Amino acid sequence: MTRATVRKAQVTKAGQKRVSAKISHLHKAEPGMSHEQQVAVALNMEREHRLTSAGGYKPVKKAKPAKRKA
Repeated sequence: MTRATVRKAQVTKAGQKRVSAKISHLHKAEPGMSHEQQVAVALNMEREHRLTSAGGYKPVKKAKPAKRKA
């Protein structure tokens, strides 16, 4: 895939702030990671609704299994 064929993700203004905060957080926490990879991680987390406003990670709540009647 060339850069010309890659689609840009549609991110809202609030989403842009969350992504920016996550990139800043990754820049400090993972200095060896490339900037492109930091951006990709942040955008992926935003698309999956896993970013907090401060750039933190919002874990996914696991559903409890349904109880069976005997």
